[in-house]
Amino acid sequence: MIRCISSGKYFHDGSWTQDPSQAEHFPDAGKAIEACLRHRFTDVELVIQLNSEAAGVFDTRVRLFDYSHSE
Repeated sequence: MIRCISSGKYFHDGSWTQDPSQAEHFPDAGKAIEACLRHRFTDVELVIQLNSEAAGVFDTRVRLFDYSHSE
């Protein structure tokens, strides 16, 4: 899943939701990173859930290029 660091909301179908169960789930981290690049996200982290229990959730901040200064 992709979560906005500042708001804590999760990415879902071009918008954001507070509910992690409604978040877009990617088949692997590479697909999640591709979505971040496609949408030019910079203030996000990947949330990796290995199972349905809270103990199986890991947050990984991804440093992405700051597109606001590139164009």
